Amino acid sequence: MINVVNSELFKLRTTRTFLALFGIALAIVLVASICICAFVNFNGEDVSNEILGIVFGPIVRALALVIGILAVTNEFRHGTITPTLLVVPDRVRLMLSKLVAVLALALALGFVSGAIMVGSSAIFGELRDFDGSQYAGALLIGMTVGTALNAALGVGVGVLVRNQVGAIVGILIYGFILEDLIGLIPWVRDWLPKYGLGGVSNALSGVYGDDADFLSQPVAGLLLALYAAIVMAIGLVVMRRRDVTA
Repeated sequence: MINVVNSELFKLRTTRTFLALFGIALAIVLVASICICAFVNFNGEDVSNEILGIVFGPIVRALALVIGILAVTNEFRHGTITPTLLVVPDRVRLMLSKLVAVLALALALGFVSGAIMVGSSAIFGELRDFDGSQYAGALLIGMTVGTALNAALGVGVGVLVRNQVGAIVGILIYGFILEDLIGLIPWVRDWLPKYGLGGVSNALSGVYGDDADFLSQPVAGLLLALYAAIVMAIGLVVMRRRDVTA
């Protein structure tokens, strides 16, 4: 299992697409965090870490979702899944190895992104005399865990939906558009914004405090982990039953 995980990590760190997405996410967070902390006028009600988490959390999580999907669907798109399965015939073992590798990458992405936000807020808070420490710990934990769990969800979606374009477009449309539209339905809007994928991911960011419209950070983390586990489990069942063609 360790050798398979190392192989998957090697694929991730030597593939331009993954490196580009990783770099793009960090570049966006770094440049924009510095600009916001340097030029935005924070009044008594505004919290710099809260604004950074609300603005950039969804972007980093979306890129993590895409990374998770690509880790699986690239194999099917380029036909490398067949030689991969000849080396590792156990499909469940292979996909779980991909999951572990993507989690490692996403944990690093989430932690570094969160550290950039917290660091920018603290540095410019000292220079411009605003509170740059509030929500710092929660934001760092939320970014790290939230990014990793969204990447894990992406792996599950990739296992379930082999088509790369369909999987990426479908999950992004659902996350950014469809879930909000479904939330307008009268009998759904009481629970979907709070327990849906977007609401849970936002709550996990940890910057909403005791807002009653959001779950607590630990509960949100457990619920998002459950969502990712369910999608992954369904994907593994389907993966074992479907034929794999060259």
